[in-house]
Amino acid sequence: MFTGLLLAVISFAVLVLTGQTYRYSARLQPGADDPEDYEVEIEQEQEVIRLEEKEVRRGSLILTFRSVSRGRAYLSIKPKNSDSGIMDHFYVHHFGVITANTFFGRTTGEIVIPLAIMCFLSVLLWFRFRKLQSGLRESFYQYRNINNLGRVIFISSLILGQISFLVSPGGLDTTLRSTMNSASIFAQIMLPAAFIVFVLVTISNIRLMRREGRNVKNMLGVILGLVLCLGTVFPLVLGEFLQHSPVVDQTVFDVHNERGAALYIELASKTSVLAAVSYLECILIASIILTVIAAKRIPALNKDYI
Repeated sequence: MFTGLLLAVISFAVLVLTGQTYRYSARLQPGADDPEDYEVEIEQEQEVIRLEEKEVRRGSLILTFRSVSRGRAYLSIKPKNSDSGIMDHFYVHHFGVITANTFFGRTTGEIVIPLAIMCFLSVLLWFRFRKLQSGLRESFYQYRNINNLGRVIFISSLILGQISFLVSPGGLDTTLRSTMNSASIFAQIMLPAAFIVFVLVTISNIRLMRREGRNVKNMLGVILGLVLCLGTVFPLVLGEFLQHSPVVDQTVFDVHNERGAALYIELASKTSVLAAVSYLECILIASIILTVIAAKRIPALNKDYI
């Protein structure tokens, strides 16, 4: 907990200190290598951002902006004697942090977010791995080993999802969303296996209920299979429904407003459900791994009793 809080404070400080300026890059057209060949217009109700520098570097037009006040500004870049150009927009948040493209989009110093997440997950992975080693040394046949191995697998999948963002950060919202999406992707990849498990366990439970009768204990396998399959599919179907269905009243639950809460509630709900399914699948994988290893273990024949 202390490590996560410390990394969060450091990340916030870096974003505030560096995010008050933003360097925007636009690809130059052939034959137009002079910065003065381009008209840069900023549309804003009040002065939100200020253009401080315009230069050409490695075939790109580099514009350096500094925040002035909170608000939104629209950028237009057009070559002279041309009607076509580049359109973009910026947001200035509290403490003067500038984000581009979306409300929580690209910003200066954004690399600190995936770095902090990677460090935090690495600490969790090391801690869980040490707990797993300790548990295996103490006794191979205990349930907490399954829990620790499942968490090792789950955290490892989250770390793998962060590697690409260390090379090319995609904005604050994209980077934070990718952490949970890593678990979501894992759940979707495991969907065929989950469906096969559901079918096999259902057949097994039907045979069990014929012999021992119908009760909740004899249906646990079917319930588990349904949770895995429906938990993977339902959030995706719900997201498509909220995004495209005309039935949804967009004035009440507008998932298209990037500054509204509805969009982030939808994303948090979908990723939380998929992450929970992914975590459950990791626990199941861990139980299978340890069961197979345990079945192959030959215990020492020096015991006085069992």
